[in-house]
Amino acid sequence: METETRKQKPTATSKSQRKDGSNTGLLFLLALVALYVLTIPFTKVEESFNLQAIHDLLYHGTELAAYDHQQFPGVVPRTFTGACLVALLSYPVLRAGALLGLRKAYSLYIVRMVIAVLSVGAVGRFQKAVSRRFGTEVGNVLLGITCMQFHLPFYLSRPLPNVFAMMLTNYAMGIWIDGGNAAKVVYLLAFATTVVRCDAILLAGPIGLQLYFNGELTLAQGIKSGMLATLGSVAFSIILDSCFWGRLLYPEGVVLFFNTFQNKSVEWGTSPWHWYITSALPRALLGAFPLAVVGILLEKKLAKVMTPCIAFIALYSLLPHKELRFIFFALPLLNLSAACAVVHILRKKAGTFWGLAKVGTLCAGIASLFCTIMFACAAYGNYPGGVGFRWLHQQNTSTVEPARVHIDTFAAMSGVSRFGEEMEGWIYSKVEGLNHSMYLSMGYSHVISEEQEIPGFRMLHAVDGFDGIGLHRGFPPFEWRVAPKVFVHERIP
Repeated sequence: METETRKQKPTATSKSQRKDGSNTGLLFLLALVALYVLTIPFTKVEESFNLQAIHDLLYHGTELAAYDHQQFPGVVPRTFTGACLVALLSYPVLRAGALLGLRKAYSLYIVRMVIAVLSVGAVGRFQKAVSRRFGTEVGNVLLGITCMQFHLPFYLSRPLPNVFAMMLTNYAMGIWIDGGNAAKVVYLLAFATTVVRCDAILLAGPIGLQLYFNGELTLAQGIKSGMLATLGSVAFSIILDSCFWGRLLYPEGVVLFFNTFQNKSVEWGTSPWHWYITSALPRALLGAFPLAVVGILLEKKLAKVMTPCIAFIALYSLLPHKELRFIFFALPLLNLSAACAVVHILRKKAGTFWGLAKVGTLCAGIASLFCTIMFACAAYGNYPGGVGFRWLHQQNTSTVEPARVHIDTFAAMSGVSRFGEEMEGWIYSKVEGLNHSMYLSMGYSHVISEEQEIPGFRMLHAVDGFDGIGLHRGFPPFEWRVAPKVFVHERIP
């Protein structure tokens, strides 16, 4: 008699159910990201280089002299790699839209949706690996937690270098969690580090050591794969970016030298060593923040995954200049830990302690949704420059033809981009350091500015922007404060 039991293979139906559940979650995440694109289409200064580069690739092609970075190169040069990929994928859709008479302003939505699809696809690869390693429930809860947060869905469609790099790190972490080809993990992380964001080395290093100590990658294989990937990626970046910048250039090398050896990033502010733990992560993870800690304690299998994650955050905490976007790579891993905690708690059937834990988990979810709505409302009012720029083009009532529009620094940093330059023949300027008298002497017909009064101009429109949250009696016990932030002026004839 055969005494050993055989492991039951998953049926086609169960596989289909897992696939359908995963796809539904990803489609919901994509729909949520699309909602952010539609309601908050404009971008901030951190996204400016890639957004303007995508525009110039689509609308100026090989006419490099007309590219925005020739006049506004930024503090440090950036790679065109991400911009080239997005422009390439966006071009067929934009061409079809142009044939249908779609206005240029809508091309911004198309570009951001292309980024959204790429980003959600990378999240899907990570979630698929999580489902295989930790179970379908954990994978589905992971997507649910992500959708209940504000920052990740909000940024998944934005042309930040951090977002482009996160696409690569999510794919790499998916392969790593899956126990797949270690060389592929090295290649992806090396490309993300050497081409897109040099700070990805702080994640690549710990993952590489994890692969080595777990016996998934020998020292010789690691050195060989790392050297090949690094040399190939650096060569690719030098060839591509030198063409666009008009000189021999390796952008991420310049960034690394600027931030690390010169330590000039501190000029943009410094934060205490604990800032990521006490400020950034609670805001980004919301209710998942305490659950992520619980998950590490409850799920033994998380040790391998969370060790590089914790090392990444610890290493970044040593750098004085800190921003939330710098640790985007760690957020999926922390959400994984939170998902493990949720599944573990919900599986417990009896006991006062676990009953209270379930109530606490529910409260964490409700609090996350509440905070996400608050963040979204605040973000809606954070782009007055883009709103004012769009308003001017919608009016089309210029008394001076062709119009000469000047955009001041604040307006340019709060939503104005070349995608909004719809009027053929109009002249747009972002020249900095001008005083009031120079607006007239330089012949500007319109000025979009944070200044409410400009001599020789009349104000046509004021754009309200988010101005904080205030408390008051009643329900809800708070209100979103708005105040005029940007003003559209027209020269007095």
